[in-house]
Amino acid sequence: MSAVTHSHKRALEWMAVNFSPDLHQAASPKKLSRTKPDHIGPTAAVSRASTPFFSNILLFMGLTAILEAGRQDFRDATGDVPPHRSSAKPPTHGWSVLECIEHVAAVEDRYQNWILTGTAIAPRRDADKELRLFTTIRSRFTKVEAPDVVRPWGRFRALPEALAEFEAVRGRSVQLVEERGDALYSIGAKHPYFGELNGAEWMHLIDGHARRHAEQIREICEALLEQEESRKKAVR
Repeated sequence: MSAVTHSHKRALEWMAVNFSPDLHQAASPKKLSRTKPDHIGPTAAVSRASTPFFSNILLFMGLTAILEAGRQDFRDATGDVPPHRSSAKPPTHGWSVLECIEHVAAVEDRYQNWILTGTAIAPRRDADKELRLFTTIRSRFTKVEAPDVVRPWGRFRALPEALAEFEAVRGRSVQLVEERGDALYSIGAKHPYFGELNGAEWMHLIDGHARRHAEQIREICEALLEQEESRKKAVR
C-alpha cells in the first residue's frame, strides 16, 4: 500500500470513529423502517449530499476495519475509568459503566446468534441502508428501552472482568466477518425494530450499538466527575 493510500485509509478510519450523524440531518427524513419509525428517532435522516460520500467510507474500510475501529472507540471510552466510578450510578439513576459494558456484550452476543441461525436469502447490498444503520443506532438523541433479556443484572464486579468479556465478544464478531466474508449478505434475520437485515447489516448494528454506549459511558463519567466536584465544594 502506498503512503498516500495508507494516509487516506487512516483518514477514513478516523472518520468512521468520529463521524457524528447528528450533523447530517435532512429536512425530510428518510425512515429506515416504515412500520416502526418512532423507534429510530430524528437521526434516521442523513443528508442526500453526504450519503454517497459516507457510504463510500463504509465500502472502503470493510466490516473488519469498522469493527476494530469501534473496538478502539470503546476502549478509549472505558480506558481511564477509575474503579470507584465503574460501579457508581450517575445522578440520573441510569446504568453504571459496568452495566453498560454488560449490556453491550449481551446484545452483541445475541446478534451474533441471530446471524448464525439466520435464513438463506438472495445476496444484496444496500449501501444507503448500511449508512443509516451505521449512524442511527449511534445517536443518543433517542432513548430506547432495552428488552429484559439484555438488561444488565450485575454480572460483573470489576472493570477488567467486564472489558475482558467485551473484548471476547468483539473478537467473535471479527472472526465471524473474516470467516463468512461476502456470505454475510446471504444470511437474513429480523430485528424487532429495524426489520429484515442481512448479516452485514447486523454487523453495522453491532458496531453502532457499542459506539452508542461508549458515548453513554463518557456521559456517565462526566456526570460522576461533576457530582464529585460539587460535593467537594459543598464541604469546603
